[in-house]
Amino acid sequence: MVSNSGGSTIESIGRYRIESVLGRGAMGVVYKGYDEGIDRYVAIKTVHRNLLSGDEGADWLQRFRREARAAGRCLHQNIVTVFEFGEQDGMPYIVMEYVEGRELGDIIRGPERPDRGQAVDIISQVLDALQYAHANGIVHRDIKPGNIIILKDGTVKVTDFGIARIDSTSMTAHGSVVGTPSYMSPEQFTGGEIDRRSDIFSTGVVLFELLTGQKPFPGKSATEVMYRLLNHQPPAVTTLNPTLPIAMNAVVLKALSREPADRFATAAEFKAMLQQAAKMAPANEDMTVVMAPPVPPASAPEQAGVTGIHDEATLRMVSDALAYHIGPVAKVVVEQAAKQVTSVDSLYDTVATSINNPEERNAFLQRRFAPQLQPAPAPAAPARPAAAAPAPGDIPADDVVKIQAELATHLGPIAKILTKRALKDAANREALVRALAEHIPTDKERAQFFRRLGVA
Repeated sequence: MVSNSGGSTIESIGRYRIESVLGRGAMGVVYKGYDEGIDRYVAIKTVHRNLLSGDEGADWLQRFRREARAAGRCLHQNIVTVFEFGEQDGMPYIVMEYVEGRELGDIIRGPERPDRGQAVDIISQVLDALQYAHANGIVHRDIKPGNIIILKDGTVKVTDFGIARIDSTSMTAHGSVVGTPSYMSPEQFTGGEIDRRSDIFSTGVVLFELLTGQKPFPGKSATEVMYRLLNHQPPAVTTLNPTLPIAMNAVVLKALSREPADRFATAAEFKAMLQQAAKMAPANEDMTVVMAPPVPPASAPEQAGVTGIHDEATLRMVSDALAYHIGPVAKVVVEQAAKQVTSVDSLYDTVATSINNPEERNAFLQRRFAPQLQPAPAPAAPARPAAAAPAPGDIPADDVVKIQAELATHLGPIAKILTKRALKDAANREALVRALAEHIPTDKERAQFFRRLGVA
């Protein structure tokens, strides 16, 4: 027997015996219940009766039903499962999976914040949950540490789809402000259209806080948070945590872009770039650059007075060259750096800091003098003689270098090893390209690989 919010006692809800109160909030009470029929503990979320009275009562009830419908459609290991929706004496309730764990907010505020690996693992699981929900037409709209539960074995559970929007329903909240201020996207503050990219922004805020212990847009009120969000760029995460890789700055800033179109298009893309950046060396390691010779004035014209490089061909050229050394995350690094620089020269210098090996960094910087060439193999590898014999299967050596460089834009430095292995069995150029394409994870990238190498 447990006391409810009104002071009276409650023994059961539906067929569930009430064991204890798990939490109380502005919307209602969450109880721990027991289902004797199948010997299972559950969590039961109820709505305060006073919210269901008056003119707004119908809206609150509709919102509660919407939570049940949204979460009930999400059967995923990283999402709290909803079992049942019902009403008892005019009080609606949702029966959910009972999970024993800690809210991420408590962990962030604790004495030992998760390290880089743990932070990336937590956010990766959150993004897995969101990718699944978004694929099912569901936007969470309130991603925050309080809605992320970490189990003892490290499994992440995302909960509370209470203000989720289902694409196929007419019960949208377009034009209304919903969410938790510190984690809300700009479009939530301004009443704009909400889609999956709003969840990506909120996840970026949680990632920033996990990595640094601080919020990217701090404020004592919703108004102050909104002002900072709409008028200031957050600091680079490496300035607050120098143990992070330089590339992590670009990933976090892309997730936190003010314009939805500038963010990651999907949660899966966000996860892939995050995990790529996390593999790199910390920013506080020795980053001494072996400087290239002075650039001739005519070879790298300055864009005086202009902030940002916007030429698509230039950005692709730099991104492809950088990808040979750091993998697909190069595109994000170049994209973010290009917004801040005023010349192609400074773009090369800025993104070069994401390459940890000094010799490889110097080789990359040399590319600015011969941008028309494909990225060369890492300097440590012996140079191929000018009159090199054709590769196995009569594939010209220069063609192999080109194929390897193109593969590197998708996979990074491992392209060199994969190309060397594939050459042993490749009968001709097309066979080599197709064999290497098997290592590219997505159909879209694989098609791009074929197109750029002229293979139908």
